[in-house]
Amino acid sequence: MDIKFWGVRGSIPTPITTEQIKEKLIYLAERKPDRQLNNSEELKKFLETVSPLDFGSIGGNTACVEINIDDLTLILDMGSGMKPLGNFIEKNRENYNHIFHILLSHTHWDHISGLPFFKPAHQSDCQLRFYSPLENLKVRLEYQQDHRFFPVGFELLKAKKSFYQLKEELFQIGHTEISYLLQNHPGTSYSYRLKDNNKIAIYMTDVFLEKPNEAVIRFCQGADVLIFDSQFSREEISDKKDYGHSIGETGVDLAVAAGVRKLVLFHHDPDKTDLEIEKNLQQVKQHHQQNYSRSELDIQLAYEGMKITI
Repeated sequence: MDIKFWGVRGSIPTPITTEQIKEKLIYLAERKPDRQLNNSEELKKFLETVSPLDFGSIGGNTACVEINIDDLTLILDMGSGMKPLGNFIEKNRENYNHIFHILLSHTHWDHISGLPFFKPAHQSDCQLRFYSPLENLKVRLEYQQDHRFFPVGFELLKAKKSFYQLKEELFQIGHTEISYLLQNHPGTSYSYRLKDNNKIAIYMTDVFLEKPNEAVIRFCQGADVLIFDSQFSREEISDKKDYGHSIGETGVDLAVAAGVRKLVLFHHDPDKTDLEIEKNLQQVKQHHQQNYSRSELDIQLAYEGMKITI
């Protein structure tokens, strides 16, 4: 099971700014004041020693995660990250069978806005299969591309489209077993559990979870990877409980209780810079160390281009 992140922000696409680039350069310079980086070879060697987040970007696109299992391609949500995913597929057509299974957590803008820009959607030899427990999914997507709001109508997408409203708690796509769980989020959202060959990935975004309960712990039990909504910090959440998002510390509590191996913090706040998000990561790790000293949970930040194989 190969997982790749194409969009990791929440709410609205957030391009990196010139000021943020300056901030990163200053940060790097302060880390290596003893190094002379006045030629390309020295600079290349230095960059190889630091995290890609230190000189790159967490990314500004909204939620979109690709999961490949053998020749099966699953896409979790269709935020603006779906556009670069589509560009990649177009350049690597021979690596895909052009049947794309799309699981939608919900239909807020930041989770569907990438569809009109997804190049395979404009190819007649491609199939888009949409899955969600939500009713009237086709109508929701058509509204987004109504000519009052968007110039290219949904009916002009040439790919063959089919819709599946999920009603059974457990279903299969190929050999992959998939289940879903209703979440606390304005307008309703769902998390997904994917299991194939005893490997388990959980996609749990756009959820306000104050503390893990029995149902959600059981849903995440034994997962290899938990992708978890951590848009807010511990200091912010008290004023934003009605927004439908969580904090990384709750993700830690859930992951430890459910025996998860890797926690990936996801759906980053569009108002936070990369450095602010990384600072929040350190606070989450501190929470883990202080409260679960014997736990070996691996905690990471999701960033665009990040790959995980389980």
